[in-house]
Amino acid sequence: MININEVSFIDWYATIKKEVIDISAFLEIENEANAEMLDGTLEVARVWLARTVEMLATAEGYYLKARGEVLKQLTFDKEMVKLGAMLLKTMAENECVSQKMVFTQIGRLNACLTHSIDVWRSRLSYHKAEKHYTTNPGG
Repeated sequence: MININEVSFIDWYATIKKEVIDISAFLEIENEANAEMLDGTLEVARVWLARTVEMLATAEGYYLKARGEVLKQLTFDKEMVKLGAMLLKTMAENECVSQKMVFTQIGRLNACLTHSIDVWRSRLSYHKAEKHYTTNPGG
């Protein structure tokens, strides 16, 4: 796990950008061919899923840190405190939009992988059942 206090958000994102692109491309591939290919696809998907969980936690850390720093700056000014909590929160979120976008993107990739794994498992089960019934027509 990366220490968000030692590595800047921009540097961290530069290191994961290719992975994010690769995961997106992986999810765009339609995979129905056969049980062996689906088995391989599921294995890759499980690895990517684990990786997105780690990236998601880091992205959330960067987002919360950035938002907290902005809120700290805004609430330091006595005039700003009079604006109200919701307005301050909105202003803080507007200041850390890049972190929020990366956090959201990785969260959506994680969700897509989760749902894709379910679909691929169902297809794999279908292929295995089909193979069983074609080799054992009576049972």
